[in-house]
Amino acid sequence: MKRKFLAVGLVGFVTCSVFASKFLKRETMPLLKVCERWGERKFEISSFKSGDESVKASMTCDLLKNQKQFIGINNTKIRSILGDYDGHYFSESFPTYIIRTATSIEDGKKNGTWQLLFLLDRKQNISEIVVHKNCCDL
Repeated sequence: MKRKFLAVGLVGFVTCSVFASKFLKRETMPLLKVCERWGERKFEISSFKSGDESVKASMTCDLLKNQKQFIGINNTKIRSILGDYDGHYFSESFPTYIIRTATSIEDGKKNGTWQLLFLLDRKQNISEIVVHKNCCDL
């Protein structure tokens, strides 16, 4: 009986772990593709904070190349630096900024929604910044 209970528990744990890793990470875009797709405009905090999706997208390459300036900063401070979050990832504590919506058309086709995602460590400090596919193609 104990073996059966352990086996069921182990299968449940592995299943949950696989699902969680796929749910939490999802699809990201490599730096080279980000730079090719949206250009390499110099990242400026004031322009990013007041800019629309296209402005934010054009600065994403430079921000990713120089993300060290944000590593270790608490997630609540990011909001005061870059403005309110407009994307979503797992919970509201992850700073996210939409850089392209699914309704945007590039190269004659609709693409998924992409966002800048500030990943957090256990202390809620920024550990990495990635471009994350938030949603689906339409």
